[in-house]
Amino acid sequence: MNKFISIIVFVAIILLTTTGVQALTITSYDIINARDNGFGAWSHDYTGSITPVAPDLSNYIGGSGTLNDSVIPHSHNDNQLFSSEDNSVVTLHLSQVTTISIIDIFGGNLKGNFIPGTLTGATVTISGNSVALSSTNWGGPCLSGACNDRLSLNGTILDGLMTDTIVLSDFQGGWSDSSYTYYNIGEITVNAIPEPETYAMLLAGLGLFAFQLRRKNALSSQC
Repeated sequence: MNKFISIIVFVAIILLTTTGVQALTITSYDIINARDNGFGAWSHDYTGSITPVAPDLSNYIGGSGTLNDSVIPHSHNDNQLFSSEDNSVVTLHLSQVTTISIIDIFGGNLKGNFIPGTLTGATVTISGNSVALSSTNWGGPCLSGACNDRLSLNGTILDGLMTDTIVLSDFQGGWSDSSYTYYNIGEITVNAIPEPETYAMLLAGLGLFAFQLRRKNALSSQC
């Protein structure tokens, strides 16, 4: 019986640990004030409408593309270059309403480039509530440090808010030359904290498994 209980506890720990966060699907995104494809010899894709608002500057509405194609770029291709001077605003539309834990901004595996991973923060807005967050640099090495940036909502006023829309704005940091301050985004991923119902279903499943296993053992002992 002790061995049986140990197995159940072990399985519960493993499952609860691996379900600590859930990766969410970004179904589409909009960008206000973003540089056009080809800016700085960087290329990106977008399926929605692209409306010019100034030379080399457009609004991207109602589509998907480079930022949510599940591809981490290894070059300037499929990798969108931004200029801090444009005050770009990125709106992410998620596949479900949930609470957000972490937002990862991937610069891509561009080991010979200074731009990836140079963000120092951004403002995150959920349901009209905004917080300026500092980012954590992580991932493989690029010339300015690790290639990716992470925004954590844990412990902020956004922690626990239900949403299916995230707005990213006021991007901080970047790499500067004589003309612009640049940053790039090759992919964005969003992780959520599972709802209590998820844990309830998990524990109910474990309970049912334990009951069936115990019943089987009891029947076997009677034979």
